[in-house]
Amino acid sequence: MRLTPTFPQTKSKRPKDVCDEPIMLERAWQLSGDYDHFKARSAADALKKVIEDLKNRLEHWTTMKAV
Repeated sequence: MRLTPTFPQTKSKRPKDVCDEPIMLERAWQLSGDYDHFKARSAADALKKVIEDLKNRLEHWTTMKAV
């Protein structure tokens, strides 16, 4: 993520600093499944389950159908 602060600024009203920062977002609590401990037949099946849940939640939050 590129962070561009609005303060402090140069005399030409541009930000003095711009930096790239890795930002980790934890939103698993907003998904419908309990992903602290669950079982799947394989890593691919586990990932598929989480992605399907995320897709369903995004459709709900945005009222848009995922493709």
